[in-house]
Amino acid sequence: MPSTSVMLIIIAVAASIAALLAARLARRRRVARTRTEPMPAPAERVSADRRLILTETATPAGTRVVLFEDTWRQHILRAHGELQPYLQDILDTVASPHHCENDPWPGRERFFKQHVGPSVWLMVVVSSETIPVRIVTALGYQHGRSPKGWTP
Repeated sequence: MPSTSVMLIIIAVAASIAALLAARLARRRRVARTRTEPMPAPAERVSADRRLILTETATPAGTRVVLFEDTWRQHILRAHGELQPYLQDILDTVASPHHCENDPWPGRERFFKQHVGPSVWLMVVVSSETIPVRIVTALGYQHGRSPKGWTP
């Protein structure tokens, strides 16, 4: 039979191990709880250059495309205020366009959707010049004329 001092050492070691395991378990529970928390609302997210992301979508090829809050308010709505009720249509135009073509500006692409927005065509210009890929403008296109490369 071990001596009393050996028994006390064994008990102390066992208590230390139990405390260490309990702390690890508690940490795992905190991490698991953190992972299940919902993502922040889109307006709370920011890009690497600290711009607020209003919302996002993806191209048919799966490329993530963001719309910055300042682009929406300071450019699109200021220059094309008629688009205010069409935010979802802008996102849908990028996600499932009826027609796409290169923009004259390198690194940009035009997405078109028919019969949405304030005109017969809605055009959304997406820039892949920087990460994240982003919407740079949107507008009603050509008062009902179809894009040059459009074939029904």
